[in-house]
Order: sequence, then C-alpha cells, then structure tokens
Amino acid sequence: MAILFALVLYEKNMSIDLFGTNRKKNELIERNLPNFSLLKNVNEFKEYDLVIETTGKKDVLENVVKFMKPKSQLLCFSNFKEDINITALREDEISILFSKHTTKDDIYESIYWVQKNNKVINSLITTFYSLDSLEEIINQTLTNKIIRGVIKLE
Repeated sequence: MAILFALVLYEKNMSIDLFGTNRKKNELIERNLPNFSLLKNVNEFKEYDLVIETTGKKDVLENVVKFMKPKSQLLCFSNFKEDINITALREDEISILFSKHTTKDDIYESIYWVQKNNKVINSLITTFYSLDSLEEIINQTLTNKIIRGVIKLE
C-alpha cells in the first residue's frame, strides 16, 4: 500500500520519504525505486505536510506525528490493536483522516498511475494463473515470501 501511494505521489512531483521495518519490502524499494528516500530509523525523519500510515504499528505512528508540520494531514490505512497516545495534536493542527471508502474516480486515477509505472508494479506482484492458487497466495503473503499475489483469470 505504501509503495503504491509513493508511486502516485512521485508521479505528481512530490518529495517522498518511505519508512518501514519489513526487510523484503525495503529491499524491493531500494532495488526498484532508487529515487526514493528510504529511512531506516526514526531519527532520520524530517518535517512532513502529509503522512500516510500503513504499518499499523503504534510506536511508528506515535513517533511520526512528532515530525508533522502544523496544518498537516495524517491519513491512516491501518487497524491499530492498541490504544494510541498522540500528545502532539492541539487545536486542529493536524487533520486525521481514515480510509472508509474510495470513489469511482479514485479507482480510475489509481489505475492510470499504476499502469504508468508498470515495471515497478510488476516487481511487487506475483501472478498466479489459477483460482486453485488462492490458499498458496494467502500463505505466501502471510509468511512474507511474496508482497502480493494476483490471480489472473483468462
């Protein structure tokens, strides 16, 4: 999810820093997205106008909020299993948005940007050619052997 967001924002000429703890995803980013800044430690964070949170990790969110500029936006695409303690929010300085749904226009725009970056997208997706592969796709995704699996039906 974060990599797809980064691709869309990059195509719109925005400056992007990625931060993650998943080794396999970090290797993919380093190999396929050399123009992106991949931060490996919270101490490397800068100031941000927009943060898109996809990790679902409480400590990551609580740290990154400290680096958000006033009037910035936090977009959460995660389900946090613990209560979050964000003391940096005062008087609407940061807008917090949660993903509830997408519109038809969002889908079309996403398809456009994804197709524009076909080489990178293909490196993130493992294609299977049978619906019988569904269980294998789920297991390989859960064990981090693949990032995402797609079943191509023809």
